[in-house]
Amino acid sequence: MVFLEKDKAGLSLQCETDTLIPGTVFSGVLIVDVREKLRFTALRVRLRGREESYERHHTNNGSYLEYRHLTHLEQLITLFGSSKDAASRSEAQLEPGTYSYPFSFNVPGEVPPSFAEERYECGCSMHYSLKAILDIPRGFDGSASLFLTVPPLAPVGQLQAERQAVKVLPVSDAAIAKCGCECSGFCCTDAESYIRTETMVAPGMLVMAPQVGMPEGTVAPPLSSNDNAFSGDSMGWMRPFPLASDPSSGTIRVRITNHTKDKVVGRCLLTLSQRYVFVQEGTEETHELKRCEWTFPNGPLGANQSAIVEVPLRVTPDMVSSQGSLIPTLSTKYFHSYTLLKITFPEHKADGTVRVDNAILLAGGIDLTNRCPPLPHVYETTFTGSN
Repeated sequence: MVFLEKDKAGLSLQCETDTLIPGTVFSGVLIVDVREKLRFTALRVRLRGREESYERHHTNNGSYLEYRHLTHLEQLITLFGSSKDAASRSEAQLEPGTYSYPFSFNVPGEVPPSFAEERYECGCSMHYSLKAILDIPRGFDGSASLFLTVPPLAPVGQLQAERQAVKVLPVSDAAIAKCGCECSGFCCTDAESYIRTETMVAPGMLVMAPQVGMPEGTVAPPLSSNDNAFSGDSMGWMRPFPLASDPSSGTIRVRITNHTKDKVVGRCLLTLSQRYVFVQEGTEETHELKRCEWTFPNGPLGANQSAIVEVPLRVTPDMVSSQGSLIPTLSTKYFHSYTLLKITFPEHKADGTVRVDNAILLAGGIDLTNRCPPLPHVYETTFTGSN
């Protein structure tokens, strides 16, 4: 025996995929299996994308979570019956049987990718869902839901542009402390005693799970006045960078020059990390992607000596955080993600070493339609509508 009106029908959503691609049309069919004559107001399908942030507050009696949310996407389609905006809603009815209602949504190009970074103290997530709603007057509504995913894509046009140029990072002249004291501000430094670090990256974007390969080739660094000091480029600083067909691979080229008066540079440390900013709590966390420490092929660098080192990079699924998916370089209302490249000298206390945000952009896949916004992108537009 059926006690509630909503139990007189079963709802199911059938879609070819559970992936939303920005800038495309997402289609499906709502199947309604009516067991007994059914009275209702409307049959609707809703597509929603919501960002949710939480922060834990501690009190004398324990702790509680404060939640905030922002709806980036909400579209509602009325398949049968009165629209939600109608001044008056008349009842409709369906006889027993099976009914199918096709539907489609135009997915905006600028919707954030799905992500989730959650901790005990704070967290943020971006989730998408598709929900069918059977609007029952003066009763509980019937429903069926599916969870959807927006992949972290970069437009192929941007990837191609990043592969056609070498990214030259700002030159770092790191002042070396004269003593080993713990004074702040590096007061014990000599302006004429420093370690110079020059860094180039190619390509400037890496894709963790590319659907297609890219053309192999090389890309040459741009000429600059600094290169004239190296007659004939005997050290190979200006040689072209190789470009693999695999867009997940790249190279960082580093040139170290010791301009200190009495220090020897024997080791160098490079780290590439992702930084996650939880805006609501005002905290940042670091997820390390690559760590490479090296000594120089011909031994430690004395005064006015230089050496070049190349560090190969490849982003792989095992590098992602514990949440299980890559978060691309992005910014939403409650969450920011960016990469941080650092080059330091473990043997020396130095001020002004290499520290560059977004020297390398990260994406999870390639948007072959070029409808996704280029990275890094600030997602601040909301998309709503109904019919």
